[in-house]
Amino acid sequence: YETVTADDSEAGHDTDSTRLPTAPQPESEPQGPPPRLVALAGPEAAVAGFEAAGLLASRAAEHGSSVLLVDAEGAITERLLAMGAPEQRPTADEDSQTIDSRDAASCVMHEEGTSLNLLQCPDSTAIDPQTLTDWATQAYDAVVVAATARTRYGKGWLLAADRVAVSSARSRTLESATRASEKARGKNGTVLAPMGQLKVAQEYAGRDMVILPASGSAALSAAREGSSFAFLQDDETRRSFSALLKKLLSPEDAHQDRYSAATNAGAEPARQANRD
Repeated sequence: YETVTADDSEAGHDTDSTRLPTAPQPESEPQGPPPRLVALAGPEAAVAGFEAAGLLASRAAEHGSSVLLVDAEGAITERLLAMGAPEQRPTADEDSQTIDSRDAASCVMHEEGTSLNLLQCPDSTAIDPQTLTDWATQAYDAVVVAATARTRYGKGWLLAADRVAVSSARSRTLESATRASEKARGKNGTVLAPMGQLKVAQEYAGRDMVILPASGSAALSAAREGSSFAFLQDDETRRSFSALLKKLLSPEDAHQDRYSAATNAGAEPARQANRD
């Protein structure tokens, strides 16, 4: 498990766009608190989540803040284990089918001198992560989750997220993953994060969208081969993931999600987050 702190003094880097959110200044429009738990879903959730968390952590280290990357779908954990990282999966209690937060805390992987921490995917994803979502937002300044709506564990993290982005290298799966995420959460407003220039259906044309590098780009390929971060490879890749973080971490109007449908306007919130 290797974390790399990027040099933000390099020319052309926007050093403000991915800092941990701070309390917004008074404005004419009321705003809610900045998100602290954000999730990446879709076929490229692992890639996008890994890059977003790494970039956020490289900036957070400057401010003494901490970032937790949660693997709730398994691909990041499998990649790290294949690289020789120790297996530190949290284990669910057999009776309650939940994971004790103290057990999870003892399983978190981290390196001295960095602010990126990782919670591996548990062996069983048929468990409720509620105890972990509460613990994570209290123990860390920001939490980035790679999740899927196909499992109970992943769906629980999606429900807990303040904001969600869906990433895919194909139009059809980008749209289907967005529908699955929004059905699981009971609301829309998902940020679209296609990998490469994709054509999306008209119903998605007005959504917030950040175009990420194509899955076969030189930066992502080099990162896979070198077990590093793609955002360290070139400025364009760095800017795209910075833009994604800005979409996910910016405070939003307190009233409701920008794209909430009228049918969802009266829905119960997905969770009541514990805030310090």
